[in-house]
Amino acid sequence: MAKPGGPRRTGPWRTGIARGGGRLELNTLLPKPRLMIEPNIGDHWQEHEAGYKVFVGKIEKPDCDERGYRILEPENGLKVVLVHDPLADKSAACLRVAVGSLHDPTDMYGTAHFCEHMITKGTRPFPAESDFISFVKVNGGVRNAGTSPSHTHYWFSIAPPSLLEAIPRLAAFFESPLFTPNVVAREVNAVDSENKRNLQDDSRRALQVERSLSAPGHPWRAFSTGNIDSLTSAARKRAIEEKWSSVVILPDGDGGPVGRETRRRLIEWVEQQYCPGRMTLAILGRESLDTLTGIVTRLFSSIPNRGLVRRPVIMGDPWTEDQQRCIIFIKTIRDKYEFKLTFAIPNQSPQYLTKPASFLAHLIAHEGPGSVFSYLKNMGLLLSISAGPQTWNRGVQLFAVSGRLTHLGYYNYVKVVRAIFSYISLLKTSTSSFPPCFEEFRELSDIFFRNREKSQPHAYVISLTARLEEDPPAQWLLTAGSLYREYNEEVIKSVLDCLSPEKARLALSARDHENLARGSQITWQKEMWYGTEYTVQKFNSEILEEPIVIPELHLPHPNRFIPKNLGVARGGISTAPTYPACVLEKESLRVWYKRDNTFWVPKGHVYVDLKYPSAGATARHVVLTRLVVNLVCDGLDEVTYSASLAGLRYSLDHHSEGVYICVSGYHDKLLLLLQVVLEKIKNLLPREDRLEVFKEKAIRDYRNYSFQKPADHAGYYARYLVNALEWTPEEKLPEVAAISVEDVQVHHASILSRLYGEVLVIGNFTEKEATALASLVKDQLQYQAPPPKEIPVPKSLIIPAGKSYSYRKLVTDTEELNCGLAFDFHFGDNADQDLRRKADFLRHLIDEPAFSTLRTREQLGYIVATLRWSSVGTTALRFRVQSRKDPVFLEERIESFLSSFFEQLKTMSDEDFSIRRRGLIMKKLEKSKNLAEEAGDYWNQIRSGYYNFSQDEADAAALESVTKAQMLEMYETYLLQSGPLRRTLAVHMISRKLEAALPLPGKVTEIVDIHGFKAGLDSTPGAAPVAPHTPSIPGSRM
Repeated sequence: MAKPGGPRRTGPWRTGIARGGGRLELNTLLPKPRLMIEPNIGDHWQEHEAGYKVFVGKIEKPDCDERGYRILEPENGLKVVLVHDPLADKSAACLRVAVGSLHDPTDMYGTAHFCEHMITKGTRPFPAESDFISFVKVNGGVRNAGTSPSHTHYWFSIAPPSLLEAIPRLAAFFESPLFTPNVVAREVNAVDSENKRNLQDDSRRALQVERSLSAPGHPWRAFSTGNIDSLTSAARKRAIEEKWSSVVILPDGDGGPVGRETRRRLIEWVEQQYCPGRMTLAILGRESLDTLTGIVTRLFSSIPNRGLVRRPVIMGDPWTEDQQRCIIFIKTIRDKYEFKLTFAIPNQSPQYLTKPASFLAHLIAHEGPGSVFSYLKNMGLLLSISAGPQTWNRGVQLFAVSGRLTHLGYYNYVKVVRAIFSYISLLKTSTSSFPPCFEEFRELSDIFFRNREKSQPHAYVISLTARLEEDPPAQWLLTAGSLYREYNEEVIKSVLDCLSPEKARLALSARDHENLARGSQITWQKEMWYGTEYTVQKFNSEILEEPIVIPELHLPHPNRFIPKNLGVARGGISTAPTYPACVLEKESLRVWYKRDNTFWVPKGHVYVDLKYPSAGATARHVVLTRLVVNLVCDGLDEVTYSASLAGLRYSLDHHSEGVYICVSGYHDKLLLLLQVVLEKIKNLLPREDRLEVFKEKAIRDYRNYSFQKPADHAGYYARYLVNALEWTPEEKLPEVAAISVEDVQVHHASILSRLYGEVLVIGNFTEKEATALASLVKDQLQYQAPPPKEIPVPKSLIIPAGKSYSYRKLVTDTEELNCGLAFDFHFGDNADQDLRRKADFLRHLIDEPAFSTLRTREQLGYIVATLRWSSVGTTALRFRVQSRKDPVFLEERIESFLSSFFEQLKTMSDEDFSIRRRGLIMKKLEKSKNLAEEAGDYWNQIRSGYYNFSQDEADAAALESVTKAQMLEMYETYLLQSGPLRRTLAVHMISRKLEAALPLPGKVTEIVDIHGFKAGLDSTPGAAPVAPHTPSIPGSRM
């Protein structure tokens, strides 16, 4: 669904001359944007004697954004935005290239993606393959890159003191990449592994089918990820034609003749496509704008300008006439029913003042009264809907309406599609009524922009490079993608005219199409890259008939949730750091409160945790609670959708101890939203038809759970095996079918009869307002407190010291090529602060070396990661791997790595150890970037039962004194096979394609009976609050 202030879907590209070669850009022929700007905008740019152009006008910013901005253009055509944030505790940079998979050579699909992998692996000034990842991670940062159809971006975030050493590394990627021959030959396999990870992903499979059915020769037909066959196809063909000594890429060295030719083609492509005129750069740091300007002009001006068209545009319709008005039936791996209705529309980039496609998406995907979603949902046909422009190309674009269907909706897909066309027809005859809707949309977008808070630095610089690439007027760099400035009925009509049955394509996805595809002689074809089965048929006459008038459909009502009071009172509020305080303690309710004294926005968050005695008693209890929650949310859809458009959010979910509520957004209407949610919870009247819809969905969800990626599934079972209160999807599935409306009513009454509530109120509220909000929970729900001993207390099961266990399970999907491994090293009680901190430090020390060894050099698989996880009473280090290799072999390689890295740690210099320790400390000292992050962090501490609100600050202080000798002792004690306190739990998800699973080592005990295993383990005590935040009010159950 489209909402104002949400992710930008369109943006402007201005016309002009490419800086480097003087060529006229392809998009000079596109319609020019209607700019509501002063005519002398060019006067706001000044030439600098150092050889760059700088914008000197005023850039529109959100009200609470105190950062400094500078936009400049060096002579080589690079576009740059610099952000000076003196309070930043994390710096970041991103470089975006306006070239992606649409620009792959037709005989070497995946080249853009392959380049994204390779360009960061060694440069002339920094030749080591792992230099960049090592430098970033050691200094408390993260990095990544991504390839889309029309662009590729490279980003990192890092501790502020290290920014000026990281930027030269980023610049070197584009000035002097090495493309080291043996690394190229090896990284082909990494791309291949990534593709194999995605082979059973239904969304990718469906998209590739749709792409393969594009116009012959259109780049949209391409296979964007690439694999070893597509990347070496051109080289292998040449090898055969010229009778080279080898016609395949060799596993060692530079890959032989095929490897060398693949490298040559990659470098050739980079020289043809990468150019600073196609690049945008964003850097955020503490440094002054002058310092950052000097760094950029010195390091990035040397990137060679190859005189390429600035932003290549691919024109031409993606479909032929014959490829419209058709249905594509696609077979899925998971059991689900989905539809996607797609139309080709004109390039929306010049229309950023009105954003017609996004405005129409808002109307079509509306969920309030009178919407097509409400109409189809009440008929039991539709579960969800979304709509919006797909800006994968800077020329002709697509507009899609998609959603999830019920089984009944799948059988009646024609009715669903007809209803959507009826609503579009209504819009076409109602354009004169659009101005009030647009004005509401404009007002909301203005509110959202003015009150926009900071985001994570890496996410922000990524978004800035995207905006800069769109080339809006410089003063509107931050607003062009957000604000709806001008109502233009003609451009809205121009998009509406494209949304007709005659110009549409429909994709219908299901695991079994059950003869729904017409005719007995259906031929199922296989898409060549993923092997997805599909068939294509033309629209029947019913879909192409004139849309009917449906009386229930109408335009949205005015939104009663739009905030009016956006003031923030700062008077009398201390700016000193504070933590939530317990302001109310009763037998049935505890309330935590914190006034926002950091972000100063007119917003708030209210979290409510309601625990009841029988929450996780049986699998049936868990299923019943899920259905109660589903039915409550279903009844709230129409009202809360309007609230969501106005910047208010709610969530309602169930967990092993009860149910959870959160409302957040502008404080002015937050009480109203909370009242609406609580009233629906209290007065739920389940309908049998809606219950059947959600029972069907529950059954499908439980069945589909086993089709997760193997690494994800392994991680789930690794947690389940030590969770004292948990039921698997397999255990919950048999309970669903027999549940009746009466069962739901009885369970609903049981939940509300005895509850214990814990509430956090944080934001622009006084303490009096906070207690009133929290008390509303008790007053509205009118529950009684259970005896303290009946309140569920989460606990973990303890793996005994010196024991190693393994649980093995076959992957459900018979076509899944990969195995999954979760290999956990359990340390002990999470409440042991010293142990937990050192476990964090261990993970920080081994994270990059493990990735570089196991993923980059040994090529075990695309997914190789380490993480530290914890729950009540336990903390553990996990190695997570997804690979075509046997999990037993993967464990052996992990053990080998642990042994070798122990030797490296012993010889690590004090300086290197100190740098790594400082990197972790800097991460610990990072502050929340906005109110939502701060609220979430505090709520997680409350939910955990530890209430350790100052944990990060305490950890940072304590880590200062941790020595290498202490870390070596912990490493030897818990990680090495000889360690006296080592305790491991491994979960192996085994592919059915694996020829024969290797036997477990003799020292490992296989878990055959899960319930018997869990019953034989001791459990931890419940969480104990950490001073000084322990509630001190008499009668506390703690």
